[in-house]
Order: sequence, then C-alpha cells, then structure tokens
Amino acid sequence: MATNFELIFKNNSGKSGDVCIFLQEPNEDDLKSLVWLSKDANPDTTVTFQWAAEYSVVWSETEVKNGVTITSSQVLPAGLDQDNKITLTKIDDAYQFINQTTDPDSNGSITIFCDNSVVSNQATIGIEISGVITTNIPASPGFSNMITPTNKYWIAFGNFTEREILDTETFTKAAEIDFSSGINNMTAILNADDTWTIEPTN
Repeated sequence: MATNFELIFKNNSGKSGDVCIFLQEPNEDDLKSLVWLSKDANPDTTVTFQWAAEYSVVWSETEVKNGVTITSSQVLPAGLDQDNKITLTKIDDAYQFINQTTDPDSNGSITIFCDNSVVSNQATIGIEISGVITTNIPASPGFSNMITPTNKYWIAFGNFTEREILDTETFTKAAEIDFSSGINNMTAILNADDTWTIEPTN
C-alpha cells in the first residue's frame, strides 16, 4: 500500500506567486528536475498538497531545455520491489517500453534501460509519482538509468507551471522537505524575508 503525504504551505511573504514542489535540487548534469506539483498562492493564504508514493515509468519526445513543459508519450505503472526494470526501444521508427520485469537485486530502485535502437536526443526517460512526472533525462543507446526515489522533496516560490523543466532563474531559494524520518505531514512557511520555516504539522 502506498504511503500518503501532506504538505501545508503558508504564504507569509507578502507576495503573490506560485508554490512548487520538486524532487531534486537543480544541478548541471543531464537529469532535469521538473515542476512536480504547483499551486497559486496569494499573501496570507494557505494551500495544501497531498499525494501518494505511487510510481510509474515514462518516456517522452519533448525537447529537454529550461521552460519546456514535458508531455508524456507512454506511462506504465512500476514499483520499487516489483515491475522495477523496463527497456525503451524503437520499433518501426516509434519508441515504446518493452520487457518490464522484476529485478530482485535492485529493490528500492527503478531502472530504465535504453537499447541500441534508441537514437540520442530523440526521447527522454523518467518517472512519475502520484500521476505527475518528476524527473527527465535524455535517452541514448545503451544507457541505463537507475532511479532511487527518496522521501525528500524541495519547495520553492516563484513562477511555475506543472511538468515544466525547472529554470533556476525563476526563483531565488528552495528549501528541503524531509519526510524520511517517518513523519508524513509537514508545514512549510515562507517568511517575509524570503526565508523558510519547515516543521512537522501540529
């Protein structure tokens, strides 16, 4: 049974904008974080996010660059201890997932393998959590991407659209939300000086 999570956001910044949750702090490697969940938030308001830790594998033909919104081309349910390995292939000039299996040696992870029919820079691969794509990386022949989800998330405030590749210039600071200690309900407060207060929900 999937674990359920709740995050309450309180906007004490005095500004209007979008609050965004994503899974990995932006960096310079090929793995691109996406705006996973996002909602509008006016000053002195509270918004609530709820989700379940349910996973899927996904590929897309969308170009990978900042500001692009990713559209899934195929989505299949996956798990961390079953149906956790799959292959992306190209058949008759079209991509698809094949050979989904369970790899007992990779418990806790999901592996997407790109076979030699894959052409570089034509497709991307990633995972969805609770029905929304979270990460995206270019597919290339012979490439194997093992994804190990954690219960750590990031929150930011700025201008966002769900499924959009994160542009680090659209916000100034992000804070980590750590559910790994077994607490499933957290509150994130954006203060007037743009600092964050992160605490378990009372």
